Amino acid sequence: MRILWPFLLLVLGLPVLEAGLLIWLGAHYGWGWLFLYLALSALLGAALLRLERKLWGIRLLATLQSGGNPLAALFASGRMMLAGLLFILPGVISDLAAILLLLLPGTWRRPPRPSGPEVNVIDAEFRRLEDPRLPDRRPPWDS
Repeated sequence: MRILWPFLLLVLGLPVLEAGLLIWLGAHYGWGWLFLYLALSALLGAALLRLERKLWGIRLLATLQSGGNPLAALFASGRMMLAGLLFILPGVISDLAAILLLLLPGTWRRPPRPSGPEVNVIDAEFRRLEDPRLPDRRPPWDS
């Protein structure tokens, strides 16, 4: 039961602290600026969620193809989605938490590419076969 109290205090105290901070900011800087800040924050969160919804599969596939850890790609996508949700929630503390999530190492890192000479080498042989039914389309200097 003692372990539950800090969690309960955090869950109940954070919204009260967020609301108090928003009221103070609105009274101090003006309510119009506060609503503009909240609207831009929500738009940023929605854009981040939309972008990450489209890119998580590409990130996972690139990590798998390069031989990386797929859980790292999933955690990076999860951090981006959680940051988007925190931006959508109204409040300064949740926005700061979202910024901290975005600044964590590994969130924006590209997956490593395999190195070595065989990455871009295509070993092949070809032979030109002439078809007598087709007209001769070679330039005159290639006779």
